[in-house]
Amino acid sequence: TKSVATIFFLIFTNVSISQSVFKISGSVVDEKNELLSGATISLYKSDDSSLVKAAFTDQKGMYLIESIKQGSYRIIVSAIGYQKHVTEFFKLQNENILMPVIK
Repeated sequence: TKSVATIFFLIFTNVSISQSVFKISGSVVDEKNELLSGATISLYKSDDSSLVKAAFTDQKGMYLIESIKQGSYRIIVSAIGYQKHVTEFFKLQNENILMPVIK
């Protein structure tokens, strides 16, 4: 009946939201504000500092990390000949994130 359908809908919605995955994207530039290709982008969980995923910047200095669950993360950028950059922790909640340009 109506109440059973409502309960089923709420349970299904809650399960689908908790299993949702999102994308994190952005770009990396050097100290001259030139796009940096081939930089390693590593995504770490904030609670236990475990590596979640890694990606590389493309020829335009852009990166994309897909299939990320909600949570709190930080990004570490490294490239040969450049100093490592560590972002502040950020939360991924209910939407994709376009990160600020990383220098």
